Amino acid sequence: MPIVGCGIDIVNLQRIYSLLGKFPARRLLLKISSNPEIAAYRTSFPDHYENPFEDTNYYEANVTSKRAVMFIAKLWSIKESTYKAVFPFITLGWKDIIVGTNQGKPTLAFNDAVHTRLFAKYGALRPHVPLSHDGCYFISQVLVEHLY
Repeated sequence: MPIVGCGIDIVNLQRIYSLLGKFPARRLLLKISSNPEIAAYRTSFPDHYENPFEDTNYYEANVTSKRAVMFIAKLWSIKESTYKAVFPFITLGWKDIIVGTNQGKPTLAFNDAVHTRLFAKYGALRPHVPLSHDGCYFISQVLVEHLY
């Protein structure tokens, strides 16, 4: 099947952790996340939604704080990769992209308005989202495939 686009992004986890030391996760999530993503974060990390982290060093953080950072880094990286994969064909905003999981694997969808525009232009599309992380870095790649 033909490839519509490919995008890649890398996130420094310490950068996200530092942001969460200055501001509550709520502030960042309201800017970059869809409602289902915010609900998933609040369910998984209720203590980290309203309160900034107490320290600013990712390496010394507890496991729950690190998982919260990874959650946000995953959203950030996948959304950036998706933007790069479909630009300049269509311009996306943060909330136009919906990141989820299915059996532990990342899933990617578009809000209804973007989905309609993409379908009208390209027909059915299938996004692929491989992820990886090592140390203080999280990387994602998005490959958007045209199905016919």
